[in-house]
Amino acid sequence: MSGEEVDRAVRRIETRRPDLNMAVQSVAGGLTAGEGVDMIHQAALQQFLWWHLPRDYPQDEWHGLVEATALLLGELGLKHLADLARSSATEKVLAVWRQGREKGAAAFRSAHAKSGVEPPDTTLLAWGSIMGVDEVRALDIVERALGDAIAAGNLVPGAPRWHAKATSITEAVLSRPLDLPPGQTLAGLVTTERIGTWIDSARHPTHQEWRSAVANRLLHSIEPPSDPCAAVAPMRWLLERAAEPGGTELTQSNYLARATVLAAVELFGWWDWDKLPRS
Repeated sequence: MSGEEVDRAVRRIETRRPDLNMAVQSVAGGLTAGEGVDMIHQAALQQFLWWHLPRDYPQDEWHGLVEATALLLGELGLKHLADLARSSATEKVLAVWRQGREKGAAAFRSAHAKSGVEPPDTTLLAWGSIMGVDEVRALDIVERALGDAIAAGNLVPGAPRWHAKATSITEAVLSRPLDLPPGQTLAGLVTTERIGTWIDSARHPTHQEWRSAVANRLLHSIEPPSDPCAAVAPMRWLLERAAEPGGTELTQSNYLARATVLAAVELFGWWDWDKLPRS
């Protein structure tokens, strides 16, 4: 649905409710930015009503803006989102905002997390606190998928194991092959973007060259060794010694004591020189 269709919906509401002329225009701009109804989904609506509205508008305008939001969404055929605008959840969050910004921000974060549209961290990807363009795009796509699942009744926030269901949906979206670029996934795009940022953030040219050299290894998963127990055996041995009564003795400079080093050298065959190591 185009921006023109949103404009027509605004005009129809203005005809019925001239008292909400300014409010419905503000809402249309805040929700769609002139780009059409495709910009509207549950997560974006909650962010507008529960975060931007109480921060950017005077309190005496909140009620009219919420009503204008519900009317616009209903006019656009988005009844489930219109119901959310008029819901007790919206009332409760705005009531807390009236007690102060700090409490309001906490109320938004809590309500947004409980709503089910906040993409969870998964073993595939943990969301960053600072995001690049590709990560913002991936977050938006997952938010939409979670919102669609809620609207269809396939995800019911608060139901048993709903967090696991949300995680499953998130991982499916992140790992789905994309048409553009071919064969790539959202998770792959985010990882590539993060590594590019990591390389570019190096201040010294030599440091940047080294990061570029190892970037390919970061982009491709490393197969575990055929015998992982052997690979971690030295660390397990050291931790077990440290866990013993009295722990592991250190030198005055906080190096491992010579006795510990000699024991490790003998056990793991680490020393090829004639003189024994000192520390």
